[in-house]
Amino acid sequence: MAQIGLRYLRYSILDSKDEVTKMQKLAPVVEMKVTLNKATGKLYGDDVVVESDTQVTGYNVEVTVTDDPEKETAELLGHEYDESEKEVIKYADDEAPYAAVGGIKVKVVNGKRKYKGEFYPKVKFEPYVSDGKTMGDGIEYQTPTLQGTGSAVEMKNSKDETKMMWSRTATFENFELASKWLDDLLEKE
Repeated sequence: MAQIGLRYLRYSILDSKDEVTKMQKLAPVVEMKVTLNKATGKLYGDDVVVESDTQVTGYNVEVTVTDDPEKETAELLGHEYDESEKEVIKYADDEAPYAAVGGIKVKVVNGKRKYKGEFYPKVKFEPYVSDGKTMGDGIEYQTPTLQGTGSAVEMKNSKDETKMMWSRTATFENFELASKWLDDLLEKE
């Protein structure tokens, strides 16, 4: 499998019960990195490891997009958006809401394109300021990067056991199936 692309970044603000509300598009995605936070333990006996375990305790999401539209960025970061003035007002005590976020990776498997949907159920993004730079002799694109901290959420598994889920993924034969899968996870029924 070789990944060759990334597209269709979407998010949904979570309500007070950690359920998705309305799916939104932020901007075309340039890059999405997910880094896991893990707890690892080892039990030694007779001078060797006899038991070991690693569990995901959280994750960090870093999303680079082509633009940071005021209304959507304000929503993700808990800032005030003045519709009449089309401006974002940022207060020191703004609290970003939790959001579910996902995207679709394009990959090639045995010479055929496949589409892998990735879903992260609970992320809180952090305030940021975009850098600026003069043009000079050439054009250099500058893109904003949003950083967030992710948490696991309770979910029933196939055995009807309650588990802590931090991600869902699925691979599809075409983009339409992958985007429908992601839409269904991000939109309240």
